[in-house]
Amino acid sequence: MNGASGAAYSFVGRSFIKTWPNHLRQKALDEIYWYKAHSSKFSFFPKYYSSSQENDNLSLSIERLVGYTSLLDQFSSYPGCCSDINTLYCHAIDMIFDEMHSFKSNIVLSHREWLTYLFKQTSNRIMSYCRKNPLINKLTYDNVVINDNTYLSIISCLQRIEHIIKGHCTLLALPQMATLCHGDPHAGNIMTNGKDVKLIDPRGRFINSSAWFSPLYDEGKIIHDVFFEYSNIVSGKFRSFYDGKSWYLQQENNHHNLNGTLDYFNKKTEGGWLSYISGALLLAGVLPFHYQRSWLPEFLLISIIALNRVINSQTYYFTWKYK
Repeated sequence: MNGASGAAYSFVGRSFIKTWPNHLRQKALDEIYWYKAHSSKFSFFPKYYSSSQENDNLSLSIERLVGYTSLLDQFSSYPGCCSDINTLYCHAIDMIFDEMHSFKSNIVLSHREWLTYLFKQTSNRIMSYCRKNPLINKLTYDNVVINDNTYLSIISCLQRIEHIIKGHCTLLALPQMATLCHGDPHAGNIMTNGKDVKLIDPRGRFINSSAWFSPLYDEGKIIHDVFFEYSNIVSGKFRSFYDGKSWYLQQENNHHNLNGTLDYFNKKTEGGWLSYISGALLLAGVLPFHYQRSWLPEFLLISIIALNRVINSQTYYFTWKYK
């Protein structure tokens, strides 16, 4: 069985085995390193068993989570607003912020360093992929009307965000101790049996190929999922159409409302506006990997809205309102 990450999955007894092709070798090494070095610290990760290499393919063997499904699977299976998803998501936030982020390194970095790294990564990805798809290419450079509101193009937003990051905001310059991060905490990597929560697929590579990051990394990933709608997008909870001049974006009736999770997140974190900038850049940064997916138009439109909203620090907390 092949997953969205490009890895293949199989089960052998009590083991879950994940195998990466050679071209994803660095991603494989990062995740294997994370499990070997850190998973034993926490009860909410699968147990690490072993890793191996065969024919240039790297494999990871971890505990099989029998009876667990991801929150993303529940997005696809259950209609309407599900309060259980909010409750379970909040449990995952506690695990990440109260336990994982309590591990500090002696590495000091500022919010500006993290956002500069993320900005360059996002910009490079979009510029590399925009020529592969006419729609991405057009909306990278052209302003767009969505639900009767005019939004700046992706490139215009990125220019303004770069100006913010390079600016004189005191908060950006404050030194921060790097923390142990998950790197990809969205609904697809939060597993549940309806009561307990486990996390899977830790990743990330920033400082010396380790798992030490700015806490804005995990905060931004949660924002890109909870506020900027990543899981609702890939679960088909949005529809869009183009009338030749304007785009229209609409939530489906079975769209999941995660406002409870968002409220809890805002109480738990101190990143504020910077968490939302990180989230918008992370959302736009994964957009190129969806350029052949059926939900590309919706993903693209919401990425544009997200980037526009974080340009003005007074608008980040607005809830989504579509026609």
